[in-house]
Amino acid sequence: GKYVVDFLEAFITLQKDGETQKETRNELFQELVKKIAYYWWHQDERWYITVACWVIGTYCYPMFTHFPILHLQGERESGKTTLENLLYELVRDPTPRGIAMREAPLFRTIEALRPTILADVQNVSSRPDLVDICECCTEPGSSVRRCIGETHRVVDFDVFTPVCLATREDTPFEPKCIRVITTRPPSDIHRLYTKRRLWIRNDPELRELRKSIILTVLR
Repeated sequence: GKYVVDFLEAFITLQKDGETQKETRNELFQELVKKIAYYWWHQDERWYITVACWVIGTYCYPMFTHFPILHLQGERESGKTTLENLLYELVRDPTPRGIAMREAPLFRTIEALRPTILADVQNVSSRPDLVDICECCTEPGSSVRRCIGETHRVVDFDVFTPVCLATREDTPFEPKCIRVITTRPPSDIHRLYTKRRLWIRNDPELRELRKSIILTVLR
């Protein structure tokens, strides 16, 4: 919905304006890092840069021979959901965190739309479809094979697409991931970040930031 509108508006702007200056791109990246740090806390500030790079990468991932899963691992109230809510406002064509489909429709959706999948699960082993996606989503040419229909026709689904996964546990595909160990903010600022997260879905600056990312990548 909103992402498609933002993409079309950016495309129209592209037809009117010239090239983006290097300085403008640098300012955009710094603003993205700043916004991530405003809503999501981590004791190691280098993760803000990493997440910002991954966000931009969701718009141009086909140019890479390997695009890693962003794995957020941590206990309850450690910021996993907050960061995925923030990513929903920034990444390319995101799915809702609670996406639930039967296997074949899910694989077809990925193959057709190449969305950025945002998944939040307590037990990865209970979602064999998600495990198969994560085993194959990081490299072009990898596919998930399934038998579908009453005739059990064999179909290979191309699922090369960005994935962000939030869990409390390790995964069997950890070598394919950038793993971020999330931690609860210190008690003196925890309430501040809790209040901020309520504004993520209504922050107009996030949408403008996404438009700027789309425009810069198109240019």
